[in-house]
Amino acid sequence: MYTLCSTRYIILSVIIDEEALSEDDKVRKIMDELLKRLENKIRELLDRYEHLKDSNQQLNQGKFLLVQEKELLLTKQHIAIAQIQTLVAKLKAIEK
Repeated sequence: MYTLCSTRYIILSVIIDEEALSEDDKVRKIMDELLKRLENKIRELLDRYEHLKDSNQQLNQGKFLLVQEKELLLTKQHIAIAQIQTLVAKLKAIEK
């Protein structure tokens, strides 16, 4: 990560190395350097965005599958409860 100090250092070093250049050339060179950094940062952010988007999609798919599995298990549980209640009722009827 670049800090303000490192940016100043680069700007100053460019100015010192290029004293023979005119003021406009110096400013243009500094701006070119800063634009290159900005472009690189934007590329890094876009890559990170794509990675996070893919991760989020995978998590959502996993969540969807888990919700489906939960619904299936709840349905099976309700069926099992109904069957047990039926068996208990039959057993009570036999006891009488």
